[in-house]
Amino acid sequence: MKTWQFWLFSAFSAALYCSHLTCCHESSTFWIIGRHSNVPFDIALLKEESQAHDVAKETVVQTISSCLNEAGFLSADIVAFRHPSGSFSSVSADAGSIFFAKLTFNQVHDRSTIIQLFRARSEILLLSLSDREMIFEDEITRQNVEQVLSQLESRQNNCQNGGVQLQDNTCACPNYFTGDFCEQRVCLNGGYTIASYPRCVCPPGYHGLHCEPLPCSPATQFTFDFQQKTLVVVFEARDSMAIDLQGLISALSSVTNFFQTNRPGYYDSYQITTVVQPDTNPGIIKQTIWYRSSSDFLSSLQNVVLLSGNCNQPILTGILDAIQHSPYTHAKSPYFIFVDALASDIDMEEQVRTAALAWGVQLFFITSQLQSSGCSLDIGDPGFQVYLNLARATQGEVIQLQYSKADVESLVNLVVPLLYQETTIAAANYAACPANGKSDNFTVDSSAKELLIFSTGGAFLLSNGNPLTPQNTSGDLNIFSLPTSTNNVEVQSVSSGNCGYRVFVQSTNSILVSYTPNPSIDSYSTIMTAGLPFSAVARSTTVPLPTNLSLAFFNDDDETPLFTPDFSLTTQRSTDCIFPTLFQAWSSCVPGPLNVKLYAQVPGIGSIERVYPGYCHDFQLVPTTTTSPITCQNGGTPLAHACGCPEYFEGKFCEVIQCINGGIMKYAPDGTSYCSCQLGYTGLHCEMLTCNETSSSVLGGSTDPTHRDLSVVILNRISMASYQSEWRYGFENFTGWYDANQPNYFNNYYITTFIAKANSSGFVYNIINKLPFTTSAAFRSQIRGLGLTVSTVTTGQPVLSAIQRTIVDDSGNIAIKKRSPMFVFVDDEPSDVYLLRDLELLVVQSQVQLFIIVTSQYASQTTCGIAASGTGQVVYSQLAAISGGIFVNFCYSSLNSPITKTLSALGPILYQLETMTQLDAPDCSTGITDSFGIGNQQTYYIISTSDKTPNVSLYNLDLKQTTVPTASLNISNFYIYSLNELPLGTYSITMVSAGQCHFKVAGSSSISAFYGFATPGFDITTTYAQLGSQLHPVVHLSGLTTAPELTVQIYGQYNAQIGGGAVFYLGSSVYRGNSNCSYELYFPGQWECTAPYQYFYIKFLVSDASKTQRTMTGYCMGLQPQECVNGGAFNPVIAGCQCHAPWTGTFCQTPLCFNGGTLVPQDQSCNCAQGYTGVHCEYVSCPVKNNFVAGEPAQFEYKSVAFVIDMTLNAAGINQFIADNIGQFLQVTASTEKQYTLVTYDENSVYDIITTSDANLFQNVTENTLRPSDLRQEAHKLNHNQFDTVPDVLSFEGLLQALELINVQPAIVYVFATGLPYVNFSDSNSAHTYDRVFTLLENQQIQVNFIIGGFHADILTGPAAEDMQKVATFTSGRTIYTGNFFGAPGQFANLIAQYLPLTVQENGFLVEHIVADCTTATVAYVPIDSKSDWFSLIIIGSQMTVTLYDADGNLYQQNASEIITNDKEAAMIVRI
Repeated sequence: MKTWQFWLFSAFSAALYCSHLTCCHESSTFWIIGRHSNVPFDIALLKEESQAHDVAKETVVQTISSCLNEAGFLSADIVAFRHPSGSFSSVSADAGSIFFAKLTFNQVHDRSTIIQLFRARSEILLLSLSDREMIFEDEITRQNVEQVLSQLESRQNNCQNGGVQLQDNTCACPNYFTGDFCEQRVCLNGGYTIASYPRCVCPPGYHGLHCEPLPCSPATQFTFDFQQKTLVVVFEARDSMAIDLQGLISALSSVTNFFQTNRPGYYDSYQITTVVQPDTNPGIIKQTIWYRSSSDFLSSLQNVVLLSGNCNQPILTGILDAIQHSPYTHAKSPYFIFVDALASDIDMEEQVRTAALAWGVQLFFITSQLQSSGCSLDIGDPGFQVYLNLARATQGEVIQLQYSKADVESLVNLVVPLLYQETTIAAANYAACPANGKSDNFTVDSSAKELLIFSTGGAFLLSNGNPLTPQNTSGDLNIFSLPTSTNNVEVQSVSSGNCGYRVFVQSTNSILVSYTPNPSIDSYSTIMTAGLPFSAVARSTTVPLPTNLSLAFFNDDDETPLFTPDFSLTTQRSTDCIFPTLFQAWSSCVPGPLNVKLYAQVPGIGSIERVYPGYCHDFQLVPTTTTSPITCQNGGTPLAHACGCPEYFEGKFCEVIQCINGGIMKYAPDGTSYCSCQLGYTGLHCEMLTCNETSSSVLGGSTDPTHRDLSVVILNRISMASYQSEWRYGFENFTGWYDANQPNYFNNYYITTFIAKANSSGFVYNIINKLPFTTSAAFRSQIRGLGLTVSTVTTGQPVLSAIQRTIVDDSGNIAIKKRSPMFVFVDDEPSDVYLLRDLELLVVQSQVQLFIIVTSQYASQTTCGIAASGTGQVVYSQLAAISGGIFVNFCYSSLNSPITKTLSALGPILYQLETMTQLDAPDCSTGITDSFGIGNQQTYYIISTSDKTPNVSLYNLDLKQTTVPTASLNISNFYIYSLNELPLGTYSITMVSAGQCHFKVAGSSSISAFYGFATPGFDITTTYAQLGSQLHPVVHLSGLTTAPELTVQIYGQYNAQIGGGAVFYLGSSVYRGNSNCSYELYFPGQWECTAPYQYFYIKFLVSDASKTQRTMTGYCMGLQPQECVNGGAFNPVIAGCQCHAPWTGTFCQTPLCFNGGTLVPQDQSCNCAQGYTGVHCEYVSCPVKNNFVAGEPAQFEYKSVAFVIDMTLNAAGINQFIADNIGQFLQVTASTEKQYTLVTYDENSVYDIITTSDANLFQNVTENTLRPSDLRQEAHKLNHNQFDTVPDVLSFEGLLQALELINVQPAIVYVFATGLPYVNFSDSNSAHTYDRVFTLLENQQIQVNFIIGGFHADILTGPAAEDMQKVATFTSGRTIYTGNFFGAPGQFANLIAQYLPLTVQENGFLVEHIVADCTTATVAYVPIDSKSDWFSLIIIGSQMTVTLYDADGNLYQQNASEIITNDKEAAMIVRI
């Protein structure tokens, strides 16, 4: 395997040009970076041993050979391939692959020759060329290349960063992650990521994992560390910049030498970014390289190839890449941008400005022109104006050298040294220089040794009326050095163009400013947004802190005041805030750049004044990234920036489908989305109901509303002889009317006769004859010739059997049409009551209307064949009510021919008779009332029965008029009222009568309602309701061309207390537009009847002006004897159902509702309280599925790790061990992203050192902080017996600071101590700290562990030690006593390097045993989960011996690798 050389490469590397021309060897060697357009990138190219790598290598070598074969080319050693974008977010690229190679020649060549040879071939774009070996830091090092490859390959199947894989194999990403595989991290507030540093690199003041705004937390020593800077150069790598490059190289050589000699360590790193868009190749070529060494930095400038390009270049792309490139580039560093082209990417202005302000960088643009280039830097061009805008926004400069490119060297030498620790105290920028002069007063630091002013453009400066003479001039930049007593500057114009000045001093005293819209947020952003109230927040770095701090906002001309917060409203937030000073909110800032002036009074220093750049973003001015028209999907309408979507679609392009009615969006294998519908629903959005099975097997008869069958059931016993003539004349009148008016209305006629007889032995048998007819004449003939016989049976007649036989055919199928009238004539009790339940069910299924007429035997007016409250009365009235018919008792009627009159009256009425409303009550003495509507002029009827003569009245609710109708038929307890030409409107009907009564309001109509009950997905399940079953009403309305919207009401007998029938159910219909559905109207609400074998009324109302209303009777089917539902079982001991715990009721049909749920009688279901669900409200509800909780890996791991470390002399040795082993701890725990925090403390103070997600930075800081100083090192070497006292330390105060710094949970804290915590409840500060610790730990996912090391065993005793144990126990943590670590240093190293990393993955505190006296053996049982990977035991005591047994009681033999520490005088830790 070849030796790897590593180089840092960013998106589209750029090339630099150098004039280092010749070599003086007999042979020559060059190192190159190039891009081969014909070698598509694939992740396999990262593996040297792969076939793809070999093929690509051969292709590149052949191309190089063809380019260089005439130049004595010998060999090309291809070292590595990389992706052309410099990142690894994708696995393919059309732009080819970057390669790094070493070229060998047998001739001596200079760089220019090699460059020209490569330019002759288009396949290879030469990016960098050096005659010295190039050694770079690569984004992918040898150690992690396999890890990167594994990640890239697994992305095709796995979601990254906690993302959850969905059913369509896409990833649902958690907050702050995006991309197909959640591989792209989102960083806010100018933060960024790069391939070699996948975590967010956050600007100062933002320490969240994603640089997000956070509540107040303390600043650490590294939060605002601006002591070192990075020297950053952004260079336009166009061939017209050769002179600039030569001057820059020469100047930087001098500048770096100056700083190393006079300001050592100030610039501790260097960064070069090159950018160009060449003529010959598509795309942007940019390269950013960060260096620790100035010599490497200078050498890189000599290895660059300059490319030809046009006059507009992607300069802002290069600047942004420079700002967001390396995690080691310091904030508040100056950026020097060298250009001679206009910016082509002006749409990136906002991105660059936001990043620059977040990082506090100043942008210095040095512009020049080449007269022969044909490019002009027109100051009015937007491509130049963007330079001015960015310089103004960052307090930088635009220095115009015009055609003096040779002045680059002198300019750099002049300007860069002056920017050492520069701090601006006054500044102004003018789009047009003021003609009359504008003055600016300022205060100079008393400690300042020099006052400097930069002015650009046509500015002429004065001070106190005296003209100022520049000390140096370069291009349009004037540099003034003035006495520190100067306190005024005045600017006048010498031209009409833009100009500006900046006054600064050298000082480390600064005041940092940020902004927040919410006082509870520490810092929200480094820019404000117009239209929103933002408060400035500030932090001073002065020592001591200022006593007074005020602020004002000015336009960036520094003279137009915009807003000055009321000083009296300035508040000091907690010192635990990074920005503790909070100013009055500015209700709405003025969009654009502005100056933020701060004034402070600092004890011992005096007054200081600072001016910082600020910016107010106009949220309405969002840059448009494309002018292409928006393409809307799914019928969407294009709008300005999105699509107007039709119903059930959403998303910017209406590409997201919505699923309703419980449907769930899923994805097909091709990636398209669809709705998976619940049973009973179909359609693109589950918007349509469907029928999976037709209703033919359930309907049992035709739903033809235009035809009926006529049936007559007669007891042909001699006792009925007196009424034989009435039947004959009555049916002649009845059928005669139909023959004359509706001859085809009845298709079939049936006559069924029945009688029970007894033979000589007394055996009773039934005779039932059913005769069918197809004509009314035949029917009438049979009625006339009907013979009657004698029967001696006195135990009743088979009435129910006769009705049943009439409804069904010989096969038991329903034979008559629905809604057909059936007249039953009887004068005796039923003998077959046992058939009642079956017949009730059959009547409901067939929807036959039973008109049961009871007469006296032999026409007696004093006796009746059925008792007043006997079986017959109950059975006949029940059957009539269930069928929607009428039960009439003529036993005591004194009228002549009651049957004839009844049949004659009913004949015309029954034609297409539809009931609008009906109601009954056992006692009508107080009246019963219902309402109905009349939508067309016709005759309506009130048909009623009543024990006594009723009083009936109608009230027009619209006209407020009352009508009292007169009965057109009054026979015994049977009444018919004709309602002719009633005005249209809504009416209420009231009937008052002593005793029981019933009425229905009906009229002739072709609109018939046929109903039933169904489960989802079925046309109709039953025509009746079922006790214990939750069903949905369904209905078919015949006679309508379109399906209307219906409202359904199910109600029972009239209840005087509620003024109507008791309502069981209310609902609205939805249309099932499916050809399989005979019952096309479906009611989504389910219902369960609760009164078995009882009837109810079901009313349908059409929601339109027609006032169409239909009311029918329904039936609640009961359960079979000893039948129980919902898992209940019949218990013969109690002669009833024994229900499971969550059910009750006679048949276990009623659920018990838990957690505050209430029973809904309508459907016998539970109405659950908010937050609960389930049949019994037994489950906690989840309104939105949390994919991330469901998809969390089983492996637990803490996301924050905090070290709180004792820095007393006693702890010197322990800290040495921590420093020596922290690297191993981090190597194990940093495999997944974590926030690391370090806090130190001693007897007197607490120090917040650092909080960061950068494990390498944390390791360096921790090692440097903990390694003993000379004094502490000597203390470490002393014999421990010389330390007779153990001081109380501020370990609780340190713990409190660590808790304040933690912003990601779950978190684990390690508190290292050699002394007891200072806890004194009489000390208010100590008591507050103690209480505050427990407050912050309450209900949090934070574990605290105390690791106690020292020389005295009594550290384990006393109240303070108990306080530590309380905290540890409260958080499921542990207290570990390490004892005399000098005797076994390896064990303490094991603790840090081996055991503590394991605790980061522990998520279960199992058991704790405390024994007062361990002198005798103590047995403790510890339950271990079978799925646990391992467990650990911590045994604390003195002179310990421990024996372990497994679950079977067998002695467990420990091996040495399982024992982490083994100090028998302190603690023993075992990992098994």
